[in-house]
Amino acid sequence: MTSQKRPQLLGFWMCVALVVGNSIGSGVFLLPASLAPYGLNSVITWGFTGCGALLLLLGAPLYFLVRNDRRRLA
Repeated sequence: MTSQKRPQLLGFWMCVALVVGNSIGSGVFLLPASLAPYGLNSVITWGFTGCGALLLLLGAPLYFLVRNDRRRLA
């Protein structure tokens, strides 16, 4: 039998991204179950969570725009 090296499907960084994505995703899916006993306060917490997600969503592109503008001015 000939020994052929099979291509590596998942590299190190792909595996790291997979683990990090699963950890973050499980937090999102488990948040409602962990907040359910608190009743109406969980709605307020969902509001804070949503605001934080929007800040992350909008903050990264704005950071790169500002950083690129500073490089052009220098």
